[in-house]
Amino acid sequence: VELIYQQRLGARALWTVSAFNYRVSGLIDPTPVDSSSMIQFRNVSDAVASGLEFGLDLRLGHQVTGYVNYTYQRALDEATRERLTNSPDHLAKAGIGLSLAPGVRVAAESRYASGRRTVQNTTTDPFGVVNLNRSFAPRLSTSSTMGRGLSRLDLAVKVSNLFDAGYATPGGLEHRQSAIVQDGRNLLAELRFRF
Repeated sequence: VELIYQQRLGARALWTVSAFNYRVSGLIDPTPVDSSSMIQFRNVSDAVASGLEFGLDLRLGHQVTGYVNYTYQRALDEATRERLTNSPDHLAKAGIGLSLAPGVRVAAESRYASGRRTVQNTTTDPFGVVNLNRSFAPRLSTSSTMGRGLSRLDLAVKVSNLFDAGYATPGGLEHRQSAIVQDGRNLLAELRFRF
């Protein structure tokens, strides 16, 4: 069950609030088979979750867009009333995009997640990361051969985890460690040519 309310704040902003509650029967979980290290996926438990979500979307002309989103949720095993593994209570996201020129766009996004319970009954640390994207798709005259060729090129550069934050996410029963350390700063460049 989910209830959603949306309201425009003038022509450039839209805010959303929602409340949700759901139940899952026969949740599939990895389960140890016996004293060996064998694991089998079985329908073993039922889960219940409820929460609230708030969001704001902004469109400031054709050049600037942005969003902010926050979710609180509580996901529990219905029988034991324990928190589900790998299920954060708090999630927050925000982003902004700027069109600097025709075909040139820069965007930044950030996300935060609270700590999560692991299968070994420990908790990961909360974390926040920032990603930066830049795209360049030249919009040139197609009257010349060079202009036609360049107008088919798209270049995108993405920096993930811009500030090189150290964080980990929960592992599974098949892992020795309770949490898996995630990548630090990454740079990805992509060049596309459209035929």
